[in-house]
Amino acid sequence: MSQLVKRRSRRTGMFRGLIQRPSRSRYERDAEVAEFLREILPTREYLEAMEECRARFGADRTPSRSSIQRFAARMAKRAGPAGLGNSLEIGS
Repeated sequence: MSQLVKRRSRRTGMFRGLIQRPSRSRYERDAEVAEFLREILPTREYLEAMEECRARFGADRTPSRSSIQRFAARMAKRAGPAGLGNSLEIGS
C-alpha cells in the first residue's frame, strides 16, 4: 500500500518527480494483523489485544501497544459518531 507523491521544489516551485512513500505503520502493511485488530479491539483493552496478537502472529508481526492505540483512534475517526456505539440521536 505505498503511495506515490509528487514533490515540489521550494525554491523553483517545479515538480522534481515522483517519490515512493512507505506505508505509515506495521499494521497498515500487514492486512491480516489489521483485520485481527479490527475484530478484537471493540471487546479488548490495548494490552490484551497486543498479547493476543503476539500469541497468534508472533513478536515480529505484533505492533506496539501505542501503535494499537493509534490504530483504534484512526478506526474511531473513520467510523464517525455512528460507528462509536453512541446512543445519541440527532433531532430528538
